[in-house]
Amino acid sequence: MIVAELIKLLQACHPQAVVLIPADPSMGQACEKLADVARIDASQFPDGPAAQGGVVRLSSFPVDLLISGLDLAEQAGG
Repeated sequence: MIVAELIKLLQACHPQAVVLIPADPSMGQACEKLADVARIDASQFPDGPAAQGGVVRLSSFPVDLLISGLDLAEQAGG
């Protein structure tokens, strides 16, 4: 996903929504490619900031899946 796609998806979200960002288990070694942006409505939460604006959950592919996928692509092409 590129930044333009992320911005387009976030336009439908409440501006005060809580953003859940996946942790990068290998800080500095590799990054996880964003795979999906999911909106969770505020009505799903009993109280707190999420109950005011909902949640935006960013999810990603695990780094090892990306690496193994890249290895397979290189093998198929080479």
